[in-house]
Amino acid sequence: MKIVFIILLSFCHGFLLAQHQNQQSIEFRKIIGFSKEAYSIALVKSKDVIKVSYQLVDSVSEELYKDNNYREYMDKGDDFLKQEKTIDTQVLQGWADNLERIIKSYTIYKLNDSLIFNVKALPKLNRLFVQMLNTPTPIIENNVKGQLRIVLDGYKMRLSINNNGKRRTIYTRSPTLESHPLIIELLNEVLELYRKNKGHTF
Repeated sequence: MKIVFIILLSFCHGFLLAQHQNQQSIEFRKIIGFSKEAYSIALVKSKDVIKVSYQLVDSVSEELYKDNNYREYMDKGDDFLKQEKTIDTQVLQGWADNLERIIKSYTIYKLNDSLIFNVKALPKLNRLFVQMLNTPTPIIENNVKGQLRIVLDGYKMRLSINNNGKRRTIYTRSPTLESHPLIIELLNEVLELYRKNKGHTF
């Protein structure tokens, strides 16, 4: 079961964000352990507007494990693991997306909210957003040869980036301002915006 969830986390792209060619999006997901999602923050930009969605997870309903569709997809995941041949990425992506939609339908949120801004009113947020879209993956990941960053405990941060249809997924381990400055600067900015507008509830 846990191995299947690892595959899910490795290949799915989170929310169904910004599929339209004129949209750009960045999603942060904080994941603890194998598959426990702590929160999700998604930014979607369209023309002069940017929408920031905030989801704080409480739990997943036990009813999930009674769902026949969920069981079928989990069994299919087990079949993938037993296959010796390479699995087509698109097939695996479709499986992971569908499984995640089922899981999210049973997810209980402490908070599920969003804010909409004109990008001209938030130049710093817009600058960081564009910078993240255009920064190469190795730089965001901070993968530098000869440098070893040891994290004994912590969490996983997954970024799903969509730049006009060009999608990529980036994983980091317990990012900090020192280790992953761009990630933390953008994340801090969207969190501060929420707290200014809604209070310290996130």
